[in-house]
Amino acid sequence: MEKTIILKIGGSVLTRKNIQKPSVRKKLLREIIQNLKKLLASEKNLRLILIHGAGSGGHTIAHTYNLSHGVCDDPIKRIGALKVRYANQILNEKIFSICIDYDIPVVPLHSGSLIGMKKGNIVYFSHTILDLCFKNKSIPLLYGEMVFDEETGMAVCSGDLIAFYLAKKYNASRVLFASDVEGIYSEDPFKNKNASLIKNSSLKDLVKNKKITLSGSHNVDVTGGIYNKIQSLKNNLSPSLQDVIIFNGLRPENFLSLTKKNPPGTKIFFS
Repeated sequence: MEKTIILKIGGSVLTRKNIQKPSVRKKLLREIIQNLKKLLASEKNLRLILIHGAGSGGHTIAHTYNLSHGVCDDPIKRIGALKVRYANQILNEKIFSICIDYDIPVVPLHSGSLIGMKKGNIVYFSHTILDLCFKNKSIPLLYGEMVFDEETGMAVCSGDLIAFYLAKKYNASRVLFASDVEGIYSEDPFKNKNASLIKNSSLKDLVKNKKITLSGSHNVDVTGGIYNKIQSLKNNLSPSLQDVIIFNGLRPENFLSLTKKNPPGTKIFFS
């Protein structure tokens, strides 16, 4: 029986953020892809969905054009949204190229051509292409993107939202987020060196525990970093989901542990 997991590799892992032109960590990405290949070879019944973040190019442009609340019929913002799409597709092509170098059957799917939104929520998703990917033993590769929105013209559809939406659609047992930190901390580790890593937490305790500060991203990130991951999880919880893992994607060896019972990072469980 196939086991479905969803891996979202954050832009802070793939690129050096706060640099307008995409600056891809090519050496790291190659090591990640090599380890994913090893994992797939050892897990014959694993069905993987890959998603990546926008990284330095897309987020910086979206921030410059103030796109976090959509285009709203503003012609300048519309051009900004298209520039974001262009930057995202450049990054997507670079990831695709490295996957092909290692003979991994990844198929890039342009999120903006598959997804429609209304007031920031996904109301349309063309699943047929994903179904055909799975039928043909391929791995779909999607990404956070500016997509058409019935109310705001075009809006940000984060990779996090796509991940939880697809977890429900394809009965995923685990969603993993590769970030630039070890997991969720009691405080922002970039601001407080004494912040402690939370290894395990129920979603309920994570949201209610006042001792835990769910910070946004420490980089330019219009999708809100870890805080918005938790909010997206709360609003799109799938009954098939057993846990959510947030781990350090800057350590390529961590990608060998995606299916382990207790992988590195923070495990969020449901009770």
